[in-house]
Amino acid sequence: MARDQSHSLSNIHASKVKRVDAKQLADVCQLIKLRLQEKELPPTKIAPLFFVPFAANKEVSISELKAKFDGLGVPAKKGVLLARYLIEPLNQAEVVYNENAKST
Repeated sequence: MARDQSHSLSNIHASKVKRVDAKQLADVCQLIKLRLQEKELPPTKIAPLFFVPFAANKEVSISELKAKFDGLGVPAKKGVLLARYLIEPLNQAEVVYNENAKST
């Protein structure tokens, strides 16, 4: 049986990146707000856009969130930053980037 070694110390080629700082997201949050206003969605329709099927105890990955942001017209790089900010641990200065990393 093969072991999952994605978090192994022997993975010396893993790409470490700096944690995303909230200051980097001000413009993307404003962009999402404007995109939602363009769609003229009532608040009851906005929550399911981001949180369904991501209900309690269900995990979502960076790539899944990025796809949702892409659907709103958020530029790819900014969508990745926002998704990383939401998923990656905030208590580490550097993290190993993994687009399949998940969080609840």
